[in-house]
Amino acid sequence: MRRKDRQMEEGFALSVIDEADFGVLSFCSENRSYSRALSFGHSGKTLYFHSATQGEKVDILRDGMDVEVLFVSHVNVPELYENEKIKELMGINGPSFLLTKVFTTEYSSAMVRGKLRLLDSTEEKTEALRSVCQRYTPTVMEFFDEAAGMSLDKVLLYAVDVYEISGKRKKFDENGEEMKWGRME
Repeated sequence: MRRKDRQMEEGFALSVIDEADFGVLSFCSENRSYSRALSFGHSGKTLYFHSATQGEKVDILRDGMDVEVLFVSHVNVPELYENEKIKELMGINGPSFLLTKVFTTEYSSAMVRGKLRLLDSTEEKTEALRSVCQRYTPTVMEFFDEAAGMSLDKVLLYAVDVYEISGKRKKFDENGEEMKWGRME
């Protein structure tokens, strides 16, 4: 990671994964890159996703291949200053102030690298599907077993066994100062 001052600890990265609406799975095959937005569940450092049984993604994904998944849980364009204050601060700090404090974006992100694994046991497929459904449809989980029983043979389920995880954040405090080096308050 180039911006070490924005690097966050692993626990932060896991919370980004929990808060993100989706993740973007990226992989390469035959000198071409692919990215797909997917719904993920996870148990610890194992991510799970499901797929149709046919299609370009299924044709390319292979057991043991290295993949990356990007999650973004927070994006905000901060309005730290009124226009008059911006003019005043430009006079003091110069025009580069515009790039760091005005035309900028706050964000929280997590990047994982892992090995892809196609699940084959009914038990592991059920738990993977449960983790995805629990994340996106927690209020109807009493019907999960029936739905899973009808769908396990109609979908593919994959695991990403994570071997590297990193979190990154750009956020400003109430005084307009960037919170760097893992600072939380």
